Amino acid sequence: MHDVDDLFPELSCATRVWLSVSVQKTMTKRLRKRPDSARVFLKKLQQIAIHGFWNFESDVVQPEWSGVFRVGIRSDLFRLIGFYEDASKQNFIVIDSFEKLGQALASPQRDRIDEVARVKHLKLWRRKPRV
Repeated sequence: MHDVDDLFPELSCATRVWLSVSVQKTMTKRLRKRPDSARVFLKKLQQIAIHGFWNFESDVVQPEWSGVFRVGIRSDLFRLIGFYEDASKQNFIVIDSFEKLGQALASPQRDRIDEVARVKHLKLWRRKPRV
């Protein structure tokens, strides 16, 4: 079971972004190791959350397969892997993340997308309650 937490609880977002614990740790590590690129990525993520992920599909939010999407910006090879909670697209659940090695996805990255699709299909995630 993956517990997910709201990334921007203080903001009014058209799409809420929920991160798994592992993705939260990865992003914290990126902020320490590569603060400039991590901040640019977070700023773009905040912008698309405020305006709605659906407005950025086929650009920043790329569809993969089985209802899974890859979120990334062109200037950075870091990607978030997740899915919409339902058809309203008001909540985006991020289960995994990785750094692309090049333009094409490598086999291990495709396997990770498959695992996120399994989590989505079996509903192996839950939101942490707001305090």
